[in-house]
Amino acid sequence: MENALMLARAIAAAGQVQGRVKLQKIAYLMQSLNLGISYDDYVVHHYGPYSSSLASDIDYLKKIGVIEEESQNLGLNERGEEMVQYNYSMNEQAEEAIRELTNLDEMEHFDQVSASLAQRDAKVLELAATICYLNREMGLPSDKAEKEALSIKQHLRNHLRESKELLKKLNLCTS
Repeated sequence: MENALMLARAIAAAGQVQGRVKLQKIAYLMQSLNLGISYDDYVVHHYGPYSSSLASDIDYLKKIGVIEEESQNLGLNERGEEMVQYNYSMNEQAEEAIRELTNLDEMEHFDQVSASLAQRDAKVLELAATICYLNREMGLPSDKAEKEALSIKQHLRNHLRESKELLKKLNLCTS
């Protein structure tokens, strides 16, 4: 339950999170920073670190009306498949309740990090989170984690500089 509350707090601080992938990566990076989110079932997935428990918490928060999910049709991909992006936000009443329930001393920093990450491009977050996962969870040195991440995510090569800058700014996965 605590993870769900902190996830809701992250959405509240961001105002809106555009996309499930982005929300997963924000949560993973915040967890890597020890900011009160802690899922233990992350695995490398097509879009980087993925937690099924986090996905279940999103469904739970939607079901009880704490967060709102809005789908946005993005058209067709190169294979002719319909692409949909799910955006997450909160109503004012739920946001106020979540802020009261999670009123901890370190929440100002938590809110700043969440809002900052939500402003980043999802592809930058995907690559940064993947590098961080390979470094932290798989034990690869940062240079090898970068190379491995690019070998499995070649389409994100143009986002490497910005992803590395983000990790450096967060003081994550740089060794």
